[in-house]
Parts: sequence; structure tokens; C-alpha cells
Amino acid sequence: MTEFDHVKDSGERQKFETGAVRDTQSGKGRYDLLLTLPHMLYRLARHFENGAVKYGDDNWRKGMPLRRFIDSAFRHLCQYAAGSRDEDHLTAVVWNLMCHGETANEITAGRLPSSLDDMPHYEQGGRTPEERTAFLTTCMEATACPDCKTHHLGPCPSTWYIAGPMRGLPQSNFPAFDEAVNAADLAGMRVISPANMDRAVGFNPGTDEITPEILREIIQRDTEAIRNLDPTRGDGLILLQGWEKSVGCRAEVPLALWLGVKNFRLFDEGAFFNRTPGYITDMLFCQEQNGRGMC
Repeated sequence: MTEFDHVKDSGERQKFETGAVRDTQSGKGRYDLLLTLPHMLYRLARHFENGAVKYGDDNWRKGMPLRRFIDSAFRHLCQYAAGSRDEDHLTAVVWNLMCHGETANEITAGRLPSSLDDMPHYEQGGRTPEERTAFLTTCMEATACPDCKTHHLGPCPSTWYIAGPMRGLPQSNFPAFDEAVNAADLAGMRVISPANMDRAVGFNPGTDEITPEILREIIQRDTEAIRNLDPTRGDGLILLQGWEKSVGCRAEVPLALWLGVKNFRLFDEGAFFNRTPGYITDMLFCQEQNGRGMC
């Protein structure tokens, strides 16, 4: 066994409040930040476990062509994009890309045969990095669906506008909008979130105030988003808790009904519940009449 008589040292020091010092973390990777991904790490561990049950431990480390990893990763990504949830496709994408990277490293180190590297090897040059990025962007735009401007398999996925109360709530209720976005993503739904649109223009719900001028811009923007919904494609509204008491929602929902939208889903406790246009109309009427003791 090799004996080590010293500790590697970068020459830099990090000092802690207790007075203790040790070598700096810089350039070594922040493994501790992986702890912020416990859910995905668990899903990845389960994927490794399921593979080990089927093929045996470390089967992939014996070596397989690199393109098999890419093929599988891309297939799972397309299945997820198409709305398939019959297995954990996203984790399968991550697994394949990680194993591709490890296998490529083993090939470079000479521990696996070079014949496994069946990836195309293009000569660098011709286009600058900026030109290649612009070219790829142009290709993506040119191949996007002309109707919804996204890439997908099969018919256009339905679009769902999230309507919910904002004004007067902590953080303008952005956390509730974000929770609905995440749940919709897992369900394969394409969503329009006013909270994300606010963030895109630099609005900070914790510090910024909504002036009358900004409010008019928001109303115009959100109204346009609802006007662009296509009832024939199955587009609809996701309603957050308290929507029926929100001035904005009580304008948005009738507009959607007027435009022929028939799909409404109430988001509550992390789940979606279908609601009919009749139910929505009744809720609007009852809220209107509630002050008169009629509902």
C-alpha cells in the first residue's frame, strides 16, 4: 500500500469563524450543492437500482457504444416532450447523459476500447462559436411548429393560462403560481404564467410597486394571452385558490368564457380538478350576489 506523507495544497486558505483553516474549495467542484437536489438524486438512484435489478450492478461500465446513450437520452426526451408519463423519462435522460460522459472519459483514458466512440467527429473551424450558436438558433426557429412555436411530437399540446389572485398577497402570490407551473409541467401541460411574465420584465414582487401605468400594461398583456387561447385545441384556464374573489380573475374568466374556452381546472393542494363552464359561471354569479345574501 502506498503511504502518503503530505496533503495536497493549493496555497490558498479559507478561514472559519472558529479560527479553523483549510485549503480553499475553488476549482474542486461544489459537491455540497448537489445536496440541493435530493428529489432528483433519489430518482436517479432509483433508476440505477432498477437497472441493476434488470441487468446487474455496473453493467453499463463494461462499455457500450456512445451513440446508444445519446439515442436513448433523445428518445426519452422526445417521449417526455410528447406528454408520456408511463416511466420516469426525465431521469432516464439524465442517466444516459451521465453514463455517456463517464464512458467517454474511460475511452479517453484507455480503459475502454476506442471502437466504442462511434460519435461523429467534426473538424473545428468554419464558423465561430457565435456563428454556430446563431445557426442552431435559426434551425430551431425554422423547425418549430408554426402554430404554437414549440417543438413537439404529434398534435400541438394545449395551452393553459394560470389565473389567480395577486394584489395584496405576500410575494404577489408568485409561489402559488410557481407551484401550479411545476405541477403542470409534470402533467405535460404547456402553461402561461403571469408571474413568469412579470419576472421576464424585471418585476420583483417583494419590492416593486404596481403603478397605474404598469397595471394597464399588465392588463393588456394578460388579456392578449387569453385572446390567443385556442378552444379548438383544448386550451383552457388553470384557476388558483381564491380566484373568484380576485378583481383581475373576475375579468379574465368571463373573457375566456366569451371566447369559447370550455376547459377549466382548479389547482388545489398540488392537484388539478376539472370544472365545467357552468360551475365557473355559478361561482361568478354567487360571488357577485354574495353581498346580497343570495348565495
